[in-house]
Amino acid sequence: TSELEKTVRQGSNVQTRAAAMIALAYTHDLRYLSLFQGALLDPNMTVRFGAVEALLILGDKAAEFQIANAARGDQSFAVQIYAAGGMWRRGDIFGREILLRLAQHPDWFVRAMAVHYLGELGGGDEYRKLFSQLSNETYPAVKAELGSALLNLQKYKDR
Repeated sequence: TSELEKTVRQGSNVQTRAAAMIALAYTHDLRYLSLFQGALLDPNMTVRFGAVEALLILGDKAAEFQIANAARGDQSFAVQIYAAGGMWRRGDIFGREILLRLAQHPDWFVRAMAVHYLGELGGGDEYRKLFSQLSNETYPAVKAELGSALLNLQKYKDR
């Protein structure tokens, strides 16, 4: 673990740093919490993404605030969406609200990614919201994600 910690702090390869954080998270040792929190401020998106994943794996209540902060304000929408999905998966309904907001974003990639998580984690209410969005969507990749999400959620459509 000391080598992994050293890699997170001093590694030059961002993928290796992110992977080292994730490996450390599987120890479920809270002494690494500050290391993960610090990595959320890294200028590189890969490192921040790894930090969010590590905090989600750590699975401790102490990490929830940091995950929520990433979902609300990370400079990368991909990190925001991933963190919001993690929040919702862990029972924080505000993650759902973030995903619903980002499913209306002007950028097609942001919409598609948010719709993907809504389809993965949602229920009847999300089915109805996404179904109503389908007729207004013009971008093919987002329409495909909407179709996939609706297929995933169809078992909830009458609930």
